[in-house]
Amino acid sequence: MAPKGCDTFLASCLNDLSAPHRLRRLRPRQIASVLRSLVRLGVHPGEDWLAELDAACYCHPGPFDPASATAVLKYLAALHAATAQTLSAAAGPQAAALRLLQGGVSKYKYEQLAMLLQAFRRLGMTIDDELALAVGRQMAGQLAGMAPGRRAAALRAVIGPSGGSA
Repeated sequence: MAPKGCDTFLASCLNDLSAPHRLRRLRPRQIASVLRSLVRLGVHPGEDWLAELDAACYCHPGPFDPASATAVLKYLAALHAATAQTLSAAAGPQAAALRLLQGGVSKYKYEQLAMLLQAFRRLGMTIDDELALAVGRQMAGQLAGMAPGRRAAALRAVIGPSGGSA
């Protein structure tokens, strides 16, 4: 059976990508591009494919740069949000999230950290205290170093505009 929203050609492409170790051969940016394409096409690849992707991210031989790690989790969250279903524990990106953040958060930009937190929320994932503190410290340090206008824009991007009518 073809994945939800998927024609025969796309189903074939997804099947080929999930062949043993094929996803693991993709570079981090390529994995993000595949996920972005699925989101834009409105295709949900199914839990088995997502479980294979999770394993591929976790076992990937190279590091994920902050931009790729952020994009992968952002698009996984978008796939999750696009379906009314809850991902099973097997198909959730827990292993991928651990692997993607393995190098710590010190090289992430403020916007990337905000996007990661939003992705975790959309995926229903909880983060441990250690990661929450690391992200919070990193974001606070970056905010403190920003010019006032930039800081205000960064905060608006995360929490929305302030000063609404009471």
